[in-house]
Amino acid sequence: MNEWNIQKLIVWTTQHFSSKGINSSRLDAELLLAKTLKCKRLDLYLRFDQPVSAIELQSFKSLVLRRSQREPIAYILGQQEFFNRVFEISPGVLIPRPETESVIEEALAWAKTKNESELSALDIGSGSGAISVTLPLEDPRIIVTALDISSRAVSQTKINAEKMGVGPKVKVEGVDFLEWQSSDLFDLVISNPPYIGRATAPSLESDVRDYEPHEALFGGEKGHETLQQWIPKMAKLIKPSGLLLCEIGYNQREVILNYAQETGILENIEVMKDYSGHPRILRATKKAVTQKEKNG
Repeated sequence: MNEWNIQKLIVWTTQHFSSKGINSSRLDAELLLAKTLKCKRLDLYLRFDQPVSAIELQSFKSLVLRRSQREPIAYILGQQEFFNRVFEISPGVLIPRPETESVIEEALAWAKTKNESELSALDIGSGSGAISVTLPLEDPRIIVTALDISSRAVSQTKINAEKMGVGPKVKVEGVDFLEWQSSDLFDLVISNPPYIGRATAPSLESDVRDYEPHEALFGGEKGHETLQQWIPKMAKLIKPSGLLLCEIGYNQREVILNYAQETGILENIEVMKDYSGHPRILRATKKAVTQKEKNG
């Protein structure tokens, strides 16, 4: 077993992952080995010639097997980096994507224009808490109500909020959004909802299709059916002049704009581009409506 050192293991595992069609083969090999050896990725390069013990090798092989079966690296590592922080992630909870950082950047830019000492936010479909936890960390004035239908997601959001020190600012509820009732209105309503069409499931990477929670991925047969139901309720929950931000599918711009316009109480409606240049973020503000309209 002593014939295996760090460098040889990285080379062999990278080639093995590449043969399985895993694009991030080198990165994944290094991350899994660093986890096995309980060190940082950088440390691997400083210890290339270090032998790997039989026990370490066996542990590493078990991780390699999981990744070879296309289990997402975030589930194997138990964490995912998001907005320059490390979030704890467990199977059954949606893995945060870099695209969602675009939504948070927009929310924070809007918050900076507000003079209030406190801002209320509603995060629908909190998942790991990527949005719910990041917002008050970046702007301490923001108090979040986080909703998710999944008990695993509710637990994960709570764990990450407590771990990062914003537990008191993130109230988490396990509920179906369409059944949820609230007498409160919010300065900000924000969401990374399910928006993938079930019809496209066969074309998804198996990492996503076979492992991540379908209730957080699929928004109906075409993908936008859930948002067709959510957007009118989202609009009613926003304070006058408050903001709605919502991720959408890259090819859903026109239909989502229509849903937003049909509410009759949203204005300044647009779909913004994410970091990759795709139209992926619905942005709208609530009209300064009458009391009667507010009570719906």
